[in-house]
Amino acid sequence: MKKKNNFQKDIRDTAVGVLQARRSGYAFLLSEGREDIFIPKYNMKNAIDGDEVLVRVISYRKGGGEGRVEKVLKRAKNKIVGEVKFRGDNYFLVADSLSASKDIIIEKHELGRAKDGDKVVVELSPWKMHEMPKGKVVELLGKKGQKGVDILSIIRSHGLYEKFPKGVVNEANEIGDTITDEEINGRHDFKKELVITIDGADARDFDDGVSVVRHDDGTYNLSVHIADVAHYVKRNSKIDIEAQKRTTSVYFPHMVLPMLPEKLSNGICSLKEKQDRLTLSVVMTVNKVGTVIDYKIYEGIINSRHRMTYEEVDRIIVGAVNDNPHNDYESTIGRSMTAPVSIVQKNKTNLDNNSSLNKMLFTMKSLADILTLKRINRGSIEFDLTESELVMDETGKCIAVVKKPRLISHKIIEEFMVLANETIAEHLTKNKIPGIFRVHESPPPEKIERLTDFLDALGVENDIDDNSTSLDFANLLKDTPEDVTLAVNKMALRSMSKALYENKNKGHFGLASEFYLHFTSPIRRYPDLIVHRILKDYLKNGKKNLAAFSEDTAPIAKQCSERERLAESAERDVVDYKKCEFMKDKVGNTYKGVVSGVAEWGIFVELENSVEGLIRIDGLPGYGYVFNEKTMTMSNAAYSFRLGQAVTVEVDSVTDRVQLILKT
Repeated sequence: MKKKNNFQKDIRDTAVGVLQARRSGYAFLLSEGREDIFIPKYNMKNAIDGDEVLVRVISYRKGGGEGRVEKVLKRAKNKIVGEVKFRGDNYFLVADSLSASKDIIIEKHELGRAKDGDKVVVELSPWKMHEMPKGKVVELLGKKGQKGVDILSIIRSHGLYEKFPKGVVNEANEIGDTITDEEINGRHDFKKELVITIDGADARDFDDGVSVVRHDDGTYNLSVHIADVAHYVKRNSKIDIEAQKRTTSVYFPHMVLPMLPEKLSNGICSLKEKQDRLTLSVVMTVNKVGTVIDYKIYEGIINSRHRMTYEEVDRIIVGAVNDNPHNDYESTIGRSMTAPVSIVQKNKTNLDNNSSLNKMLFTMKSLADILTLKRINRGSIEFDLTESELVMDETGKCIAVVKKPRLISHKIIEEFMVLANETIAEHLTKNKIPGIFRVHESPPPEKIERLTDFLDALGVENDIDDNSTSLDFANLLKDTPEDVTLAVNKMALRSMSKALYENKNKGHFGLASEFYLHFTSPIRRYPDLIVHRILKDYLKNGKKNLAAFSEDTAPIAKQCSERERLAESAERDVVDYKKCEFMKDKVGNTYKGVVSGVAEWGIFVELENSVEGLIRIDGLPGYGYVFNEKTMTMSNAAYSFRLGQAVTVEVDSVTDRVQLILKT
């Protein structure tokens, strides 16, 4: 009999946390150690998105409770994005709804060149709890509706910028474009090895190169070579200080806001084909069951033989499989390739005739299969959820939304990077070396209770409780009946804790990994750069300087976690905007879809093209609907809607959200 958890319905008078605002003006308080608290728009007072606040809990309900803002403890931002409006005799900023719940007064002499209808960035003046906020225009973005202005507004609303400060650019320009003999001195030379990079067709910054050899005894040598960014980005340099502010590159469908200046990210740090590059490399000996039995870490130098795309690698592997259906890769027969012809055919003849490269690709596939099997057997959780991809034209307009293909080559690189991350994390932990770890803790009790209530109501047999392991969750997803797979996957995913950066290794629940960190992408992630910096110092000086590094890791980890959430929010907002842009001329079209979410105000439906829309409760047939949080259903006497249910809908309208009508 499964053990229920001991989630207590405890009302706390106050809670401190960070506000996460929504477009409609309400917010949730994210408070460590408890469920999120709902803050209605009328109880926001003068708090804005991202503020650290003191909240009074005024009512309790399962899943959190409701509260009101009592005091702003720390402002998250002093700049707000919105539209200038002239009303009566005054100018106001009507803030983009994620930013503030009140209009902001702009006195005429603080307008600059801005006029009525312009999108601007306003710097806030200090104001008291019950006062109308005031501010001045510090950046004119352009006229609302003008091409590119809406996306720029989203970017600015998250405090993100395309350009680097002049001092950072100047410092980057002082770095040479080639490697000197002095820089090579003392490094391990990997230039004679067959090292390749595998990335997306449009990638320009190449963090990682790989090389694999299989020995006669069945063991493998896997070399993972990562760009030695720490060699160029010195501690407390202007580039480093700016990178620490950004902590991550931010990826939009039509552009990238890089963590490092282009001179580094797309230049001397990028592992370009046929060019010498400095690396921090981990060379692992892996046995027949996927266990690392030996490893070495080097400061190295490589020369990548081939810059390959995921589609090229898949074509070679799948093509050979289809030619010989009795080999070790028969499971890949019948894969459909979605890559553009221009990509698939790039270098086709040269690659097909390169026997050493082709042999290594199949060796890579063989090793990746072993690693995948080991990871699944130990309980790594595999969610069966599709990802979408936006197709853009040359002007940046979204012309299609498609389901992202899951290629064999993606899995190969992912398995190799996970293994390198685990190996480095274990190395740091067992040698008591400070670092920044990627921590994913087990689900909290209240989320476990919500999941088990849902599973019980759905009639899905399960053994999930407070003590469940990753393997228990993996088995749940594997054994779920097909007709409720989507619903169970979504609810299981919602039960997971948020992965964070911390200065202590606590393992990774989702990967069922005892040791984990991020090591493989220092061009685009600051935690990886810090790990490189510490490793390089340890290789040269042992433990002499580790105390100084140790002091930095906790605050840097916290900053990286916060900025990662901000980047994800910005990326999500831009993708949502682009999807709405794509759907604006689809009003009246009919689509098949599945219920992807259920809430008190309506049901969300994911269309066949992966766009999600909302059917408001007053748009459902009949009346008297009741939302059941335990079963995640919306029902009345005649109709019932649940997660994963197939429906047919019509696009009713598109503003900042796709509104749908149910077709009965």
